[in-house]
Amino acid sequence: MDTTTVGWILLFVGAWFYILPTLVAWNLGHRQAPAITVLNLLAGWTLVGWLIAMVWSCTRPANGTTQAPSQAPHR
Repeated sequence: MDTTTVGWILLFVGAWFYILPTLVAWNLGHRQAPAITVLNLLAGWTLVGWLIAMVWSCTRPANGTTQAPSQAPHR
């Protein structure tokens, strides 16, 4: 394998890893996926920004299946 091929492979893997928080957020249907995407694109190049985006994308996605405590039915 020549260095050009290795370079393209590393670029592809690096780009995929860079946008991983965005992919996770959209795949889980996270309601804050657009905000996570913006954070990932703007601050993901820093380790702290990427970690915040990754942790945020892995939090419980609110897709309408859960109710906030104030909306819970009274019994």
